[in-house]
Amino acid sequence: LPQMEAEQQRFVGVGILSYLQTAIKLVTADLDEGVQVFDDDNENAMLLCDAIERALCHGLVERFFSSGDTGLSFWRYMTPLETTDSDTLVGQSVKWVRLAHTTTTSTTHPTHNTAAAGAALTDLGRGRLLIRLLLNRGLMLPTLQASLHNIEHTIKCYEEYAIMRNNDLCFTFLPILESLKDIQFAFKFIGISSAQDSQSALNTAIFPLTTTAADTTTTPSPSTTPKNKRSKLPKRR
Repeated sequence: LPQMEAEQQRFVGVGILSYLQTAIKLVTADLDEGVQVFDDDNENAMLLCDAIERALCHGLVERFFSSGDTGLSFWRYMTPLETTDSDTLVGQSVKWVRLAHTTTTSTTHPTHNTAAAGAALTDLGRGRLLIRLLLNRGLMLPTLQASLHNIEHTIKCYEEYAIMRNNDLCFTFLPILESLKDIQFAFKFIGISSAQDSQSALNTAIFPLTTTAADTTTTPSPSTTPKNKRSKLPKRR
């Protein structure tokens, strides 16, 4: 990419990380207000999933990861973990998602989940399912750290400006996720779309990601988003 375009994309990454920080602040505010478990019915938990998905899709090499009509997905970037980390919960989580389309309970997927099976029909759905499973298991940060150990694979999958590859952005991204370790998630994988939907466009309207060198703070903070006016997310089909 020309230098100017790469710099613009880097600022998009800054905006995504700002969006992620705001989503975590909203979840934390809910926690302070007495919410014990975050699941598919909590709108701020859903914003968090969307923000993580955007961060992982930022700067993907499209010729490897475009899923046709269903859009861009990071799923295939994660799949080597099933082999390299097969003896850990990280690798086993990737395997769980890969087998989630199994339609009957069996020894190959003994923890079959009907909602998960419906989500795991495309790479996009599998990626969204993996985010929720990792949050449930408290494995989001360890999984990304494990994937980043495969430097050659990361370079192949991401452009230089990507959040997962740019040192400044990545060293901001990982500590942000560290703050999730004490939050309990219990997603039931309900309503995950396995195709492209309007959710991304909606959240862009709520939290604009376009930034410039002169203005890198476009995401509203919880203090400027009154509780009774937090946007209600539509149910995913």
